[in-house]
Amino acid sequence: MKLRIFGGEDCDVCRKLIENLKLVGVHFVFVDAFADETQALCDKNGVSDLPHVQVLLDDGTLFWEETGDVSITSILHRMNDGLSNTTGNG
Repeated sequence: MKLRIFGGEDCDVCRKLIENLKLVGVHFVFVDAFADETQALCDKNGVSDLPHVQVLLDDGTLFWEETGDVSITSILHRMNDGLSNTTGNG
């Protein structure tokens, strides 16, 4: 299970989300949506609003995504659902 967050330095909602994820100890990959080297990845994933949050299965398949003011509770529930889905416990 992998959590990927597309965001930007000037995005207050992004900064708040990232700070809160760090506080609860959730590992994530941050992608700077404004960096030249990440534009192809942003385009491929349809990133237009920030933050753009994705939960990916271990094989890289997109399990869930949401944009805007995403709650940590929603993220944690989806990650748990994804784990249950991959282990057959759900």
